[in-house]
Amino acid sequence: MGLTTSEKGTKTYLSIINGKFAQKVKAETPNAVARENKNKVTIHELLYDALEGQILGLKMETSDFGRQLTVEVRSGIDKFNLAIPMESKYFDNFCYKINGVNLNQDVKMIPYSFDPGDSKGKKTGINFYQGDVKVMHYYSIEDPKGKPFPEGKELSESKWKIYKLQERDWLADMIEAKGKAMGGAQAEPTAKPMADLRKSNTEEINDMPF
Repeated sequence: MGLTTSEKGTKTYLSIINGKFAQKVKAETPNAVARENKNKVTIHELLYDALEGQILGLKMETSDFGRQLTVEVRSGIDKFNLAIPMESKYFDNFCYKINGVNLNQDVKMIPYSFDPGDSKGKKTGINFYQGDVKVMHYYSIEDPKGKPFPEGKELSESKWKIYKLQERDWLADMIEAKGKAMGGAQAEPTAKPMADLRKSNTEEINDMPF
């Protein structure tokens, strides 16, 4: 009887902090960066510029911090769970583009958060790439595909808040339906080195705001 070895992949839990993928680690971990969270507790994280792999699942969940989108990504034998709060521009931007992604292929995700120096404020979101092609926004005012858009060019602060609540509820419903339709039936992974979290700072971060 011959002997064989089996490789077991890892599962890594990620969030997005200031335009970077963040993995919570112990304080003594090499290259860990310390920050104070909303509860005034110091935590330590490894920060990455990009995540590349195949999106296996999408799920809306409720945590201690409110509703969030959980994105399951696979690269080779390794899996990643990315948590994105529903009350965030990262959630909005992910949802604006996910229907333009071919889920049968790998996708590279690059979060960003920067101040362009104009009066419009900080740009925050996630860029998606498949091959050399940048995935654009799936919805537009000209072709909304059912997504709500604000009525009028300028809204009062109170009306804008109402619109964002309605839009995010619609996006969450879309994600839940898409996640159920995916069903988790995916091809088995082939073993390859873990090479999906990138620390390179050379990626473009330009945005196409809606």
